[in-house]
Amino acid sequence: MNKFVNLTLAALFIFPFSTKADTDLTIGGRLQSDYLWVNEDVLNHRDGYETRRARLYLSGDIAEDFDFKFQYDFVGDGEWKDAYFGYSGIQNTYIQAGQIFEMVGLEGYTSSKNLTFIERSLPVAFVPDRALGVSATHWTENWMFATGYYGQNLRDTSSDANGFSARLAWSNRSKNKVLHLGASFAQRSPDMDSYRARTRPETHVTDTRLIDTGNLTDVDNYRTNGVELAWVEGPWSIQSEYIQQSINRNSNPNLTIDSWYFLGSYFLTGESRNYSHKYGIFSTLTPHAESGAWEIGLRYSEMDLSDNLILGGKMKNWTFGLNYYLNKNSKLALNYIDSKANNNVIRDNPKFLQIRYQYVFKL
Repeated sequence: MNKFVNLTLAALFIFPFSTKADTDLTIGGRLQSDYLWVNEDVLNHRDGYETRRARLYLSGDIAEDFDFKFQYDFVGDGEWKDAYFGYSGIQNTYIQAGQIFEMVGLEGYTSSKNLTFIERSLPVAFVPDRALGVSATHWTENWMFATGYYGQNLRDTSSDANGFSARLAWSNRSKNKVLHLGASFAQRSPDMDSYRARTRPETHVTDTRLIDTGNLTDVDNYRTNGVELAWVEGPWSIQSEYIQQSINRNSNPNLTIDSWYFLGSYFLTGESRNYSHKYGIFSTLTPHAESGAWEIGLRYSEMDLSDNLILGGKMKNWTFGLNYYLNKNSKLALNYIDSKANNNVIRDNPKFLQIRYQYVFKL
């Protein structure tokens, strides 16, 4: 019931703006439904059905150069995702205030609707989530730059963690060709001087984290540095990122942990990945034919959470993906994941087969 109360309050808050003659309202959302089969090795993994995302949003223009977006996810106990106001009155610049995404990394900032694989790769465990803050994005023909200052997420208003981030990307584009290079930086001062890094094996259905630093105390701040590369030529594409975290502690030794991935994909039906140079990310694909589009992909990723006396473990994943885009709104995805992890106590090599149906709509 609280979910519907929250959404109703948002609608009542927005309604006065919607009475303006120049207001343009959009209602949209997404549903992502998954099913996972697991071939277990040592540890137990949850399998079966999961509704990964069930989101509804309302967006529109308040007045000239001002807009808003409120998005709610009904999965689990429910939570607000996007909840911000934006200003576009400065040429080639967009300013946001509210709960927004920190623009760290290529895959981390790319929408879940437009990923090559069902879940993002291992390095995204280091990428900050949405948070309350203010950000500015500026772009030219070949460059984009984004920066912002952020606090807590709406789902945890008791936390007073804060920090800033920045991302710079360059792209060279022509018809069905893209070369993208980028780098990002983020720094956070955590609440209660504690921090933890851990990850699932690139499927969200299982609750088992194969590698985990545990709760690190005495943390003054942690810094996230990343570099990114993407190349598209016709139906072919490659993409890679390396992300490193430096955990700075007051009395105990500092730590450095890192992760990276490399992926390639190919459209059997001749399509090409769409790219948005304003934000330096990949966007929605529209199949060429009414029969839809087929894509295959292969990804390798690694993560190392061990340094000094912290033995968080290491993980290596291979993921094969097959995507069928029925149309612009509907997509079927199949992933096979071979995960190898060593947490310094247990070596585990589970294998996962996951299928997803995705439906996206906008009215």
